[in-house]
Amino acid sequence: MTGHETKHLSLHHGQAKTEREQLALLHEVREVLTEVAKDRRLACCGTGRTKLPPGIANNHDYAILGYHPQTNLVEIWNPWGNQFKPKGEAGREHGYPTEGGTFSMPLRDFVRVFGSIYYETGRPGPARKGVDQ
Repeated sequence: MTGHETKHLSLHHGQAKTEREQLALLHEVREVLTEVAKDRRLACCGTGRTKLPPGIANNHDYAILGYHPQTNLVEIWNPWGNQFKPKGEAGREHGYPTEGGTFSMPLRDFVRVFGSIYYETGRPGPARKGVDQ
């Protein structure tokens, strides 16, 4: 949509099993989200068909609105524009307060809940015949 190359990052490559693998994945996701947020690039994430926190839909795509490195929170938007109030403390067990489809979650939860991230890079995408010529 913007003419930039896109990339995909799987968050469940074999389900990181060791603490070292989990930390490496968190570091990689933090770097991607920091770069995307800094340059105001488009990014989205998707869920699979696994058990998810209440208020988060299976097999659905969400927009990533921002990442806040100071608090380690990822701001996410569900295009359905839903409202959700957890029945208990906010988190993976009870879900996250959602207003107009927008909610935030800690990066560590984000990596466990979502299966993938698609994001645009700063590089131009491939030329499209008849459009970019």
